[in-house]
Amino acid sequence: MNLSYFDSHIQKLLLLESRLSISSSRSLQQPWAWRSDKGDVFADLQLLAKNIGVFLDLSNVTFAVAIAKQRRDIAGHVELLKRQGEVFIEVDDDLLRHPSCVPAVICHEVMHKVLYEAGIWLDDATENENLTDIACVYAGLGKLMLNGCVSPDWDSEGHERNFSVGYVSRDGLAFDHAVTCQMRNIDPEQADRYLSNEAVQAVRYWRAQLAPLSELLVGATALQSNLQATIENTQATLCEREHAIRLGVRLLREELTRDAELHRRMNSAQNAVANLGRGGRNGCRFPGGSYCNLLEGGRQ
Repeated sequence: MNLSYFDSHIQKLLLLESRLSISSSRSLQQPWAWRSDKGDVFADLQLLAKNIGVFLDLSNVTFAVAIAKQRRDIAGHVELLKRQGEVFIEVDDDLLRHPSCVPAVICHEVMHKVLYEAGIWLDDATENENLTDIACVYAGLGKLMLNGCVSPDWDSEGHERNFSVGYVSRDGLAFDHAVTCQMRNIDPEQADRYLSNEAVQAVRYWRAQLAPLSELLVGATALQSNLQATIENTQATLCEREHAIRLGVRLLREELTRDAELHRRMNSAQNAVANLGRGGRNGCRFPGGSYCNLLEGGRQ
């Protein structure tokens, strides 16, 4: 896998993370035997599409799946009807010879509806199809995609060959699955459970390749956590000191106010005493000389 391919997947995953509403606690959809004992493949296809839709929070959408011959190298097709509550899907009749591939194709077609409703698409048709496969893995359908992207087949002469569906290779899907599981802190044992041997090997390869980056991210996360704790402790200390300073300023202001009032009262008292020391009219010590006037009036 070259660097540009690697970067392309990272960019698409970042796009999905920013635009597609997927809970970080979303679990992985486990593969299941979609064929029932009744042998009604048509009914089984409807139920398969419905279950995948429910997993992708499209329980209010009706999926109708038909079997019809498709163009060469096309395993399925989706028609997004104007009425948002209905989605019409076609799968190629040759696909049914490879039951493990059917869920991968249905996942891809249902994901087209999810991305359509979210307003997420790429102008380049091939890149948009790649995005749709990657979105399936990002949404938690990676196991169905990995188990169903390739199936053994034989040509007309009896030579073994691979029957492949989808637009992203198994190696690319394994990379996306490994990255998605690391993003959501999903345990490797849970991430690998029920995967085919070939898929497990591909996922473990990429997990090993991403391990140094994962350790670096863990270290960076721990450093960020420590820095955050230091910042919070410093902020708490500064807050306590600010509170103490504000309290001290308030007490000082109250003290200065009391001192000013005391000083005012002392000045008032001193002025009163000074006034008592000065004689009033006719040398009387009482203001206005009222007592002296009374005495003088008595003499008269």
